[in-house]
Amino acid sequence: MALIYYEYVLYGNNQIAINSASYIDRPGSTVFYYESANYVSPTIYLEVGLKNVNNSVNKSTVKLQEFASGDIANTAGSDVTSGAVTASTTTMAVYRTAALTLTDGYRYKIQNIQQSASTTVVLSYAKIVIIDDVGTSTPSAVSPYIPLQLTHNTAVTSTSASYVESSSAGRFTYTASQWGGTKNIYFEANIATNNASGISYAELYDITDGAAVGSSEVTSTSNSTTYGTRVGSGAITLTDGHEYAVYIKTNNASYTTSIWASYLIIKQTGTITATRLYAGMGGFRTRTGATTYLGTSYNVYKYNTADWTSSTPVIKANYTAMTSNATATSYGGITTINSTTLLTNSEVGTTSTTKAIVASAALTLSNGTSYQGNRRISNSTYTATAHLQVLTFDLTWAVAVPFSFCVIIG
Repeated sequence: MALIYYEYVLYGNNQIAINSASYIDRPGSTVFYYESANYVSPTIYLEVGLKNVNNSVNKSTVKLQEFASGDIANTAGSDVTSGAVTASTTTMAVYRTAALTLTDGYRYKIQNIQQSASTTVVLSYAKIVIIDDVGTSTPSAVSPYIPLQLTHNTAVTSTSASYVESSSAGRFTYTASQWGGTKNIYFEANIATNNASGISYAELYDITDGAAVGSSEVTSTSNSTTYGTRVGSGAITLTDGHEYAVYIKTNNASYTTSIWASYLIIKQTGTITATRLYAGMGGFRTRTGATTYLGTSYNVYKYNTADWTSSTPVIKANYTAMTSNATATSYGGITTINSTTLLTNSEVGTTSTTKAIVASAALTLSNGTSYQGNRRISNSTYTATAHLQVLTFDLTWAVAVPFSFCVIIG
């Protein structure tokens, strides 16, 4: 048995108060599209960050629903068996369901409820976690989800009829050697328009070349200001060493395009010698005058060594950010959940006034410990804008060399 970890964030980057006594779709959440061919032998969970205000009367429950087609804004889902978790503490904690059975080709969304609407409870994040048993040698299939923009309860909007960069998205530099074997790469986004006559567009843009990536454009006519529809591209080609960004537009400047999240998916097959996997630690957030880290948890990753029995990953923090003034530094770091305790070597910074990607040295995580992305600014006069914060996990596999021999008869 050799295990690796995937995740897909359905909601995050904000602690949202819940005050509904009946199940509702979570505004700003996204949809996960399950393709069983992407995995070898997966075990799948819903994981959430939750806390209660009062453990006796105001408990929060989040559940997973599935639907065969349509979008989150107008499709009634069916409950996934064993796909619900309920908070049991008044501090933010990580909860994971029992193993779930998902249906190939179905879409999945979350709903939440507070058992009493007299006060509020808090949802921090929700994600699909997939622990895939890839076998005892090199895996036959690996399909990393690479976050470009993490979901937030408030969408990024544009009324431009020409493509502009999504202001809250991060950026991504493609290094081909990080993903071995045969690669098929896809772009997907959660987008919507605010008008029945509107069309929302998103595409991947090659910053290095100054041109759109061919075949990456996706569109949606879904009409919503609170939920995006997941739309995916055909196979695309990326260039080694190039930097990429997410661009959006509308078909008419009288209409608004909204985007909540976007991903790259790299489907690896053949002789897979390496892969890079991701955990989302934070999306778009500004920090004005905050020179110290916060103890508030938004996106959280809980490290379990049992999720990584394939091989030991090399773990780094990756941060896309900018600062309002070149004399200030925007810092990103990894802290333990609900605290400001900084993980050794995890802090990285930039003085760039445009989006810049910086990565940490290799990190050592503790088994069973939950970590959160955190941000600060070096100078209280200025503002740090954090666009994307992730952990990366680099895995490599040795390729077996066939044994051969010859016998000389003389």
